[in-house]
Amino acid sequence: MTELNREFYNQVRQDHEELLEWLGRVHQALAQRSHSAPQLVDLLEGLGQHIERHFTDEESGGFFEQVVEQAPRFSEKADALRLEHQRLRTQMAELIAAARAGSASDAWWQQLNDTFHEFSRALMQHENRENELLQEAYGEDVGSKD
Repeated sequence: MTELNREFYNQVRQDHEELLEWLGRVHQALAQRSHSAPQLVDLLEGLGQHIERHFTDEESGGFFEQVVEQAPRFSEKADALRLEHQRLRTQMAELIAAARAGSASDAWWQQLNDTFHEFSRALMQHENRENELLQEAYGEDVGSKD
């Protein structure tokens, strides 16, 4: 792997790890109910902004272009993953809207927790597919350097 490829590969791994940290913060806040409703909205909005930057970077000359340049045979997989971004963006926006509309009742906390868990699972499945694509394109095990 060339030095530029290794740098790109490591940057993608770091971005995915940062995303995991954000998800962990929200999961913890929901599980412990440790934030006020406005604080939770702020946390979700921060996650939404992070996800937006992450997806924009991948779509604009980042992940997808680099992977297809490295291994053009994966262009269909890259396109399918790129399309998933819009669905995930919509789910995140709906989650933020639900948090803003709530009243911090037990039902509100439970609904947000359940909805966030579903969103988080979908996002992580998406990120895992990206990691698999990265591994296939670069011929290296994404998880081997943890």
